[in-house]
Amino acid sequence: MNGTPQERILFLHLPKTAGTSVARSLISGLDLKKRSSTRIGRGGWVLIHDHERDKRRKLLRKAKRARFVTGHFTARTYGQLADPKRDFVFTFLRDPASRLESLFRFSRAWTGGWEYPIDPASLKFSEFLQYDHPLHRARVDNLMTRMLGGGLDEEPRSEDDWNEMVGRACRLLDRMSFVGLTETFDADFATLCETVGVPVLETPRKNRTPAQHREQAVADDDTRAGGAARDMLLRCTRHDRRIYDHARRIASARR
Repeated sequence: MNGTPQERILFLHLPKTAGTSVARSLISGLDLKKRSSTRIGRGGWVLIHDHERDKRRKLLRKAKRARFVTGHFTARTYGQLADPKRDFVFTFLRDPASRLESLFRFSRAWTGGWEYPIDPASLKFSEFLQYDHPLHRARVDNLMTRMLGGGLDEEPRSEDDWNEMVGRACRLLDRMSFVGLTETFDADFATLCETVGVPVLETPRKNRTPAQHREQAVADDDTRAGGAARDMLLRCTRHDRRIYDHARRIASARR
């Protein structure tokens, strides 16, 4: 291990990219036993999810004192959090279609409730993709573009709007300290650990969908047959694909 310990690490966690495994392993490797609070002084870690709006302001204040900040936060929150002079910022990306398939499988097994009326277990994959609710649409329609290029409440109205958001997302990736890929996870995570000066730990996959739910979701994946269902999957990933390809070029240049 010959990396440099970082003053503060920010992990922009895109859903279903093995991010839970990454966060838990780094929290262990950095020996952060507790979340950040005024009682323990500088250090600790903070979890920020943009959809938890009632907690967000308080957590942003705590993040200033934290050693490690992670969560499903967007580029907009990143702009409020980041200090380019001291922060090590990273993310992991996943093939967009694979990420959505994983989200579908996970959603069918989820028992924690939803903020809107939906029952994923009763839906085919294409029905899940086109379910008409603003919160759901933000999660399935080019989510990587929305998270890295602005905010989940930002609704592009034209192709020009989408192109602008893609451009912002790619520029954010260019500014990050490290960009990893789920498809090369083991090698990329080892490089990340070495870079930030923590032991390279095994990363048991957390937050995985139970096998029985994965199998049933595969059976209900009607996008594999092509046609209109497949077209829906392509529409929901068309902009994310451009960002993922940009991330692959970044990762390739690093190697």
